[in-house]
Amino acid sequence: MDLCPSRDERKDHAALARMTQFTCFSESRRRIMGSLYTQISCHFLRDGQHADCDKTESRKVVVDRRRNCRSRGARRLGGQGVCRIHAFQEADHRQPRASCQTGPEQCRLLHAIGESLRVQPVDMQLGKAEENFRRAAYLDPYDPQTWLDLAAALQFQGRVDDAETCRRRVDLLAPNLPAYQWPLANFYLLQGNNEEALRHFKLVLAGTSQYDGNVFRLAWRATDDPGKILEELIPERAETEFNYLNFLLAQHHLDDAPPVWKRILEGSDEFSAKDASPYIDTLIAAHKPDDSYQVWTDLQNKGLIRSSSTASSANTIFDGDFEDEFLNFGFAWRIVPLEGVYAGLDSSTFHSPSHSLMVQFSGKNNLQYEHVYQYVKVSPGHAYHLQALMKTEGITTDSGPRLEVYDAYNPSVLDKLTDDLTGTSDAWTTVLLDFVTGPKTELLVLRLKRLPSKKLDNLIAGRVWLDDVRLTPAQK
Repeated sequence: MDLCPSRDERKDHAALARMTQFTCFSESRRRIMGSLYTQISCHFLRDGQHADCDKTESRKVVVDRRRNCRSRGARRLGGQGVCRIHAFQEADHRQPRASCQTGPEQCRLLHAIGESLRVQPVDMQLGKAEENFRRAAYLDPYDPQTWLDLAAALQFQGRVDDAETCRRRVDLLAPNLPAYQWPLANFYLLQGNNEEALRHFKLVLAGTSQYDGNVFRLAWRATDDPGKILEELIPERAETEFNYLNFLLAQHHLDDAPPVWKRILEGSDEFSAKDASPYIDTLIAAHKPDDSYQVWTDLQNKGLIRSSSTASSANTIFDGDFEDEFLNFGFAWRIVPLEGVYAGLDSSTFHSPSHSLMVQFSGKNNLQYEHVYQYVKVSPGHAYHLQALMKTEGITTDSGPRLEVYDAYNPSVLDKLTDDLTGTSDAWTTVLLDFVTGPKTELLVLRLKRLPSKKLDNLIAGRVWLDDVRLTPAQK
């Protein structure tokens, strides 16, 4: 390919300034170059060449280079390595065949020289940078980084077609490596070629999750088409799909989330039910109880949520007998940790069949406790019957634990409490509550609650057990 520039192809300083906005020089690529400079420096220090170089003069050279170069990698060069590079720059480089005989070290040095020449903001020697990148590519034609840097040098000169040819070579050499696909995608995005940009961004997403957030934001700015993004950009990979789903939730694109969720469900990748927790909580917060409960049902139908007492039309409470581990999300029991209180499963005291919920108070606080709860999907304007079994041991103060049911979105419409229990009960106590949901009530919160005591002796201690919780539609 003919990549030699003609005089007509050279751009003025304004064009060069515009090209400096090119985004392929990411922080990660600069770190790669920094590592390369360090390797070159160590090589020259190790072989002992130019050991007689004056240290004071070397420091001056390094200071001058730091002032004229904004690459952090270049600042890592030792003084002797800089002297070697300066000496090499002054040599006659018009015989590539002779220099090819020196081996890989020569290739790395040529690459470093080209990079140092290209990134100098004051005296940008693009022609020399291009020459050294070409010679490095001649020595090692299978290094995609060299071709990528050569493309950048050509891009700075306004030779877009030649730069794209080099980038095609990068794509050929590193078709699945995100570190190289990322700058390629940005190049095509800047050129307005969204189709090609999405293709490379998709390869980035398929290889790593490091760039997910940036890729999603760039894709939305470029296309603003959620259907196109899902179809052409998001790979069929559960981790990336969930990252994209959470991105949509964070950006308040809730209406664009269902197709992503549907594709996750239909995909072959395995995932945890807990991965859907942010989606369920966001739908609940957005006053979409039907949609949130549908996601919960989807997880159950996929076999990701199993319970020995799954909620049904006869009992809308999930795991009402506490026979399963706490899921702590969705429409299962949730426990919020609180200092001075222990809450968990108990296999030593239960009603049926082999576990109960036990909450133990330390006696150090006058608590308002409401940290064990469950969201319950109900129908508006319907009568319900709540029944549960509770047992206490050594509950102090005049205010003990009880159950509360209230409208999740409007407690003024519905907020009911059972009688509290104090002291010690020798047997299980049946707790009952009948209520009617409001005309718009679709989501309830059922929780174990203790109200603060208003007396001086108000530090609650003791234990309470809860078991066999049932919430059923009342018989007419």
